[in-house]
Amino acid sequence: MQILAGIAGLTRWAVLLAFFVTVSGDRGLSASVRGPQYVPAGGEALLTCIVHGLGGGTVLWRRAGADGRHSPTRLRTAELLAAGRSRVTGDPRLQVLHGGLPEEGAAVGSDVYVLVLRNVTVRDEGLYVCEVNSDPVARSFHRLHVISTSLAPPRVGPAPPASPRSEHAFGRCCHARNVSSSCLHLCTLEGLVAGGGPADVDACEADFARIVDCAADGRNHLPCCEDQGVPDMCTHICRGQHFLQKVTIRDYFSCHAFANDIINCISRGIETLPTSPDRLEVTARSLTSLRVSWISGRGGVIAPAADWFAVRVTRLRTFDGERLGLRKGNGSQVVTSQEVALTSQDVSLMSQEDASDDLTQLYNVSGSRRSLLVSGLRPLTMYQVSVTAYNDHGGSLPSDRVRAVTWLPESRAGVGAPPALPEVKQCCQEAGVREPRCLQKLCDPARTADIVVTDMIVCSPWTGATFSCLANGRDQGDCCRARGLPPACMPLCTGSVTQLDYRHFKCVHYMDSFASCLMQGYGVVPSAPLSPLVALTDSEFAVLRWDPPSTLADTVTSYTVRVRPAGADDAAYSSATGAHPPHLLDGLTPGSSYEFYVLANNEHGLGAESSRVLFQTLPAAVLAAEAEAQAGQVADLNGCCRRAGVSGTCLTLCDLGVNMTTVRRLTAVCLSELDKLVRCAAAGRDHVACCHRRGVPAACLGPCRGQAAPVSECAPYLGNTVQCFEEGAGTLPPPVIGLRASDVTDDAVTLVWEADGNGGQFQVRYGSINATTGLGGDVTKLDQVQTVTTGVARLTNLTKDQLYAFSVVAVNEHGSSLPVSVVTLNIGGGEVSGEVKAAISPPHSLSASDVTATEMTLTWVPPAIAPPDSRIRYRVSFRGENATEPENITTVSVSHRLLELVPNTAYSVVVTAVDAAGESEPSETLEAWTLPVYPAYVELPTIHPQDMVTEGGSMTVLCIAMGSPEPTVALYINGVLLNQNRTRHLVTSLTNVTRQMSHVTCYADNGYGTPIQTTRYIIISRPPIVTAERPDYNRSLGSSVTLRCRVDASPEPTLVFRRDSFVRSVIVNGGNYSISQRREAQEGHYTMELLIHRLTVSDFGGYSCHAENVLGKDAQTLTISQRQVPLRLYDLGVAECCRRLNVSQPCQRACAFDVDLDAVLGLPGCMQELGKLMTCAADGSDHRDCCSSRSVPDRCLDWCRGRPVPDDTSCTLGYVSDVVECFEQGKAVLPGPPYNVRVEAINSSDVRVLWNPPVKNTDKVELYRLTWRLQGQPTSGHVDTRSTWYRLSGLQPGSLYHVTVKAANHYGSSLQSRMLNFTAGLDEVSAPSPGGSELGSGTVLAVALVLLLLVLVALVLAGVWMVRRQRQNASSVDRLSFANPSYQRESRPVAENNGTDHLEITTSTTTNGVIGNAHDGVRDTSTSDGWRQAALQAPAAISLDQLRHGIGARSRENGFQRFENEQ
Repeated sequence: MQILAGIAGLTRWAVLLAFFVTVSGDRGLSASVRGPQYVPAGGEALLTCIVHGLGGGTVLWRRAGADGRHSPTRLRTAELLAAGRSRVTGDPRLQVLHGGLPEEGAAVGSDVYVLVLRNVTVRDEGLYVCEVNSDPVARSFHRLHVISTSLAPPRVGPAPPASPRSEHAFGRCCHARNVSSSCLHLCTLEGLVAGGGPADVDACEADFARIVDCAADGRNHLPCCEDQGVPDMCTHICRGQHFLQKVTIRDYFSCHAFANDIINCISRGIETLPTSPDRLEVTARSLTSLRVSWISGRGGVIAPAADWFAVRVTRLRTFDGERLGLRKGNGSQVVTSQEVALTSQDVSLMSQEDASDDLTQLYNVSGSRRSLLVSGLRPLTMYQVSVTAYNDHGGSLPSDRVRAVTWLPESRAGVGAPPALPEVKQCCQEAGVREPRCLQKLCDPARTADIVVTDMIVCSPWTGATFSCLANGRDQGDCCRARGLPPACMPLCTGSVTQLDYRHFKCVHYMDSFASCLMQGYGVVPSAPLSPLVALTDSEFAVLRWDPPSTLADTVTSYTVRVRPAGADDAAYSSATGAHPPHLLDGLTPGSSYEFYVLANNEHGLGAESSRVLFQTLPAAVLAAEAEAQAGQVADLNGCCRRAGVSGTCLTLCDLGVNMTTVRRLTAVCLSELDKLVRCAAAGRDHVACCHRRGVPAACLGPCRGQAAPVSECAPYLGNTVQCFEEGAGTLPPPVIGLRASDVTDDAVTLVWEADGNGGQFQVRYGSINATTGLGGDVTKLDQVQTVTTGVARLTNLTKDQLYAFSVVAVNEHGSSLPVSVVTLNIGGGEVSGEVKAAISPPHSLSASDVTATEMTLTWVPPAIAPPDSRIRYRVSFRGENATEPENITTVSVSHRLLELVPNTAYSVVVTAVDAAGESEPSETLEAWTLPVYPAYVELPTIHPQDMVTEGGSMTVLCIAMGSPEPTVALYINGVLLNQNRTRHLVTSLTNVTRQMSHVTCYADNGYGTPIQTTRYIIISRPPIVTAERPDYNRSLGSSVTLRCRVDASPEPTLVFRRDSFVRSVIVNGGNYSISQRREAQEGHYTMELLIHRLTVSDFGGYSCHAENVLGKDAQTLTISQRQVPLRLYDLGVAECCRRLNVSQPCQRACAFDVDLDAVLGLPGCMQELGKLMTCAADGSDHRDCCSSRSVPDRCLDWCRGRPVPDDTSCTLGYVSDVVECFEQGKAVLPGPPYNVRVEAINSSDVRVLWNPPVKNTDKVELYRLTWRLQGQPTSGHVDTRSTWYRLSGLQPGSLYHVTVKAANHYGSSLQSRMLNFTAGLDEVSAPSPGGSELGSGTVLAVALVLLLLVLVALVLAGVWMVRRQRQNASSVDRLSFANPSYQRESRPVAENNGTDHLEITTSTTTNGVIGNAHDGVRDTSTSDGWRQAALQAPAAISLDQLRHGIGARSRENGFQRFENEQ
């Protein structure tokens, strides 16, 4: 059976050093819960692993198997379930719970890992292993028993029907594959089972790839191997594959334990499975179809018949049509049974893998067929094809893979001499080409491949003619695409190029392929060679064969073979020209895959490409085994191990020829005996010089002197070290034995030892040492050397009363031995009678770990000086601070755990080593304290799943507690006790989680101090609930609106707005829509907003907010309705305005197109309706400035803005003509009022006021004045700006505000817009206030009556006006109202938004460019009546020309010039 090891690998030297590991102490898995668990089927199993001192290690969970056996081999090959928190297996029922890092300031406790297996079945029963990938590996074992709820006898199926015994041509295959004659005895299943010695394995390793391939016999035994429990890493053998194992332990895996299972599956498969199809050929039938043909069976082997064949057609990306510039629409279509040239009973489309890319299509073909026409493929695309045979018992291995391109060159039938080339040169001459160079290069198809860039430049004037003649009326575009020519070169191939540019220069790199396409188009070169195949493969060469082409085969002069590594799609092909079948392809890389194709040559050039064939070379032959060491030079490693007390199980490792399979199997078992193995491997010789020479770093020199070294750092140098062991066994002297001291005086000592067989030269190494620390493991303290040639040395000139250590080594010209014993003497400390025998050096590096209140673990390093075969025991002596006598414990391990210690007590510990020669000096003294008793502490609860606890689902809560002694831990949910136990961790699974479970509490108490509890609040995952802030919105046409919904969901949902919940039209962000989403402070709450910047007619209607997550979805409907805003009178036109104001019919002749007062002044009845006419004539502008300049009195100024006046008669008699003239002047220069004033809420105290420019004289607007007032307040604020929006800040949330806007320029201003009411903090805006200039006849009469009552007040105001006029004339500075802001003498810049969102008003002057006064940076307050905040002041009388020229010029001198420049 030893030959079975050959399936996994060969014997290797240098294995023993895989165990050169520094024992790092117990990883502390002893606290894990290891008792068997009994779980009913369908329940949940919780396997707990507690790791102390994990450090940088990783916790792995494995399943050892249902039978519970956990041999080292089974542990290494056990199924890996999880690493750390991550699940490795595909079983979704499995999960790992881990508490993670403690919070800041919390004490660090154990790392607890809980393996959760839900919905267990009886198949889950078995042994589970918690493993830490430390050095050495630490493991704990957990038995799981599943109690079945229903017992039933095992099912026994009927025996399969007998079938004729199929042939297994194992031996014939080995002969054909050139297996070495010395290994042919392995080419039978009986030979594999019977096996041979290790020499057979080593000698036949080079042939094992071929032997395994022949054993599988083209049949797929993988399903059987998986059923037998063969791990994935060994199943390649079941597929007839073999991979050389690497030497390093990290990359080596043994399949020896599963050899019988594998061979049994192969034996069973030979009788039942079909062999792989052979002689696969793939030929292109058209641009979209391939014909696939094969033969059944492998080399004529008798095998069970195939019931069907699976043809796999894979599109390769390398020759993708899109990369070759094909038109869109040439993509592959889903192949159906009707598209295949067979009946539906013969073939069907099984599956389409990677449907997103249409890469692979798989067909089932009836077992009676041997061919398939695959259509519906992409043109000019490379496909890879393989065929697999199947029957009811399983399938074969896939056939060889063959590649082909969906393209057929145009060719003509016939054989004989090569046809003549077309008269291209004559064509060029007829086309006007006269340049000799162009006629020789570009007009000769035989020289087309020699075209260079300079040729194309010189001949550029005749580019169209030359390439058109070369094409000879044929479109070679498909051929060029198939050859990989870039799209820029396609016009050359089609002959349609008209002008040469720089893009065509790169085509010179493809002239070989271009010339080949031309020849194929002419029909003068052979077609593709047929049936290319690999006749023979070896490690570094292959023999290729092919059949002649079907067309012009007799004209073929030679063939060109092109080959490249498979999978290297960007690699260039290497070409072998002048080839003939069979062709030897050498210089290949062992164990590598290649692809090749063949082209036929005749005197005109290369023909079409054959199909591509993929093959793999065999692995490299193993070098001859190392010569055996000369007799007597190989150390008795096995005998040394026996004498050192190595256990029988680990004696297998005491052989430098041990194979890696054995090392892998025994590593964990023999971990405690590694120090013995290392000492015996070094054999008492100092190999440091050799290790230096072989490049071993200083940190890894320990094994070279028989000491351990870190495996993680030194694993790459194991082979180097073992080579030194082998070299040193024959060259270095053995160690010195029998050392003893005698004749000790105050300053001298005599050393004696056995000198036979050591070469006759010795070095006595000695030195003084500290009585407290001793020699320890530092042999460099022996820094004094005396060389002698006999077995006796007298050392003198020693220091009295000084402690010395003495050792002796043998030396020769190659190096020295190691010291294996040491004599420790106090010189002059008293006369020594007799001899003092040498002993081993003391243990050293004593340390304590995993210390608790009553326990601690001691570890130490074995003696640095000891004989290789010394059987060492260790005596541990420890004593508490109050004890009178020490306690002694003897052990053979290099670690020990002390139990039942006194809490909070200091202990003194020393260790000595004992062997047959006696007891060593004590090690250094270790002082260690046991931990004091301290109260319990509990970490925050850990909840799994961490990402989603679903309402109605389940969750697992992990409570981790600390304390000395161990505390009692309890779990509370919302204050209700659910679970309690005395442990350091408590794992509880909860089902039917409810929404009310808001917090989880872990409680811990150990009887000391105050009990402690920690609480974690949890979010229960839930489907969305959508709530609309407002279900209905009423807005004006052209205004903005914000739809807002609030969503409660966890996890985070997908939020979308839809125009109609029935149409399900999703609104996307952009254009007139701005969509925003934000997460609120409260977990699981979100706000979604849709801002419609300007409502159009199509925007009114229904909307819905949609939210959806993995748990569900919800929606809420909202509606936007259109608000009907009445038009102002001046918006209706003059005629309609007069009609609505009930102007009498005779007087309406003044309202035909514009107000013509001359037409009605002669009619007495019309004088009473003059106020109505003035209202319509004002046209929405404020003409009061012009009227004031014409000395129209204040009592009549309301006419100038379209309002009634109290005394029509007085105003009519004296000022009608002035007012009308101002109307005429203002039509062309004064702006109309802004419209569509609206408000957008920014936050609870800020809003953005927006408006549209006036319709009338839009281009004349220079400023806007925004006025606002808090309802109920007598004062108002205003601000001037050039923008059509402004941000108001510092408003009172929830308060009602009124706002108006008017436009102005240096001629005057418009009327105010409609008053808009809004509430701060809401995006809903009240309807514009009625009134203003929208007056009916009743309103006009009412106003007239009121004004009549104020006649007396008007007289008083007239007097006041006269006084102001006088003061104004006396003033050196003109004072003008906003009605004409350009006339202000102070330079007062205008507020501009400048692309920002907010203007801050901070002073009463010109800060931030804002005209007007402001207080607290918010609003301008005045002492007027609260709305008409800007007093209208009448300037001095002035003519229209002065207004337009004189005053305007003066205004530019006083600050208005800045405004004009900025425009």
